Amino acid sequence: MNRLKDLRTEHGDKQEDIAKFLGVSTMTISRWEKDKVLSIKHTHAKKLAEYFGVQVSYLLGESDFRTWAEEDFYHTTGYPMNFHNDPSLEDLGISKEDDEEAKNRISETYLRFITDKEKLKMLKSDTLVALRFIESIRNNLRHGIVKPYSYAWEMDKISFQLLDLLERIEQRETELKD
Repeated sequence: MNRLKDLRTEHGDKQEDIAKFLGVSTMTISRWEKDKVLSIKHTHAKKLAEYFGVQVSYLLGESDFRTWAEEDFYHTTGYPMNFHNDPSLEDLGISKEDDEEAKNRISETYLRFITDKEKLKMLKSDTLVALRFIESIRNNLRHGIVKPYSYAWEMDKISFQLLDLLERIEQRETELKD
């Protein structure tokens, strides 16, 4: 499933606006919107996801969760998140034991257990190296359009996971600066 057109219209943009933002042609945007599976460069996917305020995996139709907060909340509590502010789990009637377990799982997902800025910096560096490595493999495996379940497609999935991790690392860096 490709969500580019929905996100673009929801955001009030024209194809020309997105094309100019990414430095591609309007025809490219039109083609991407018509494709059932959005197959674009990782840099473009990351820029678009940031622009629309969603996860890369949501943009590509691989996840139904628009943001990390929605996904984390659901996976830790089992409840969908329909809030604009982070609700307390107690407001939802979750027991203290479940609340404590959920807080621990959220802490792990948001990398809150990392308090050393140098360790975080090294993790970011390693993630960038891994991303370049996976993209190199993907580019060597790519031949025309990336077909679902091909090796190139699998490399794309790994790349998007690494991009999501990189985003989490950057969020944690911001938290530690404050």
